[in-house]
Amino acid sequence: LPGSIHLLRSAEEIARDTEALYGAPNATYDRYIAPYLAQLKSDIERAGQAADVVLVVSHSGGQYNETVDAYTKYVNGFVRSCGADAVIGHHPHVIQPCECDNGVPIAYSLGNFVCDFLNNTSVEKANSVIDPAYSVLLNLYLTKRGKTVEIRAGYRILKTIMENSVSVTAEAYALYRKTRDAALRRDILFYANRFAGTDTIRQLRREYALFGGAPVSRTPAGKADV
Repeated sequence: LPGSIHLLRSAEEIARDTEALYGAPNATYDRYIAPYLAQLKSDIERAGQAADVVLVVSHSGGQYNETVDAYTKYVNGFVRSCGADAVIGHHPHVIQPCECDNGVPIAYSLGNFVCDFLNNTSVEKANSVIDPAYSVLLNLYLTKRGKTVEIRAGYRILKTIMENSVSVTAEAYALYRKTRDAALRRDILFYANRFAGTDTIRQLRREYALFGGAPVSRTPAGKADV
C-alpha cells in the first residue's frame, strides 16, 4: 500500500517492492495506488490554483537510512511532476543529501530536529553512522519579481544537546562560537557538505546557501499574496 514501503528495511527490499508496485500496472496498483496518486495530483493542482508557491512536506523514507530509497525518490519525483515548487522530506531521522530536480529543490530528509536522548532506544539500535543529533533548518526565501516568484534556499545546521537533563535543539554554529569544540567544528562541516551533496564547504557559517545561492524555482505570481 502507499506509505507501507517506508518501514525500516534494506534499500534492496524497498527497491524491489517499489518496482513491483509502481513499475507496471497490476491489481494492487489499480486498486490502491492509482487512486492515491490521483488524489495527490489533484491536491497539488488545487493548491497551485490558490497560491503562488506550493510546498509539499513528505513523510517518507526508511528510518536511519543514510541514502534515499527508491520509493521516496519515486513519490517525490511524482510530486514534482504534479507542480510542486519545493519538496521537504522527513521521517528518516538523519540528514540526507538534497538535490535540485528540474528547478525544484528536494530535501529528502532534514533529520530529527529534536533527538530525545532520554528515551530513544531506536537511536541505540540504529546502525547508521550518521548522528541523529544533527539536523537541518531549511530556509526558503520567496521574492516577487514582476510576474514570477523566485525561490532561493539556505540552511543551517542544528544539534540536539542536553541542558538540565532536557533535550534542547541548538544552532550548531552558535554552539561552536561558545565552546570552540574542534569535534563540533568537524561535524558542522561534515553535515553542511552532506546536506548540500558536496565536499567543497570548508568554512563555518551560520547559514549556507543552497545551489550557489541562485534561484532554484520560478513560479507565476498573482494568484495570492506571498
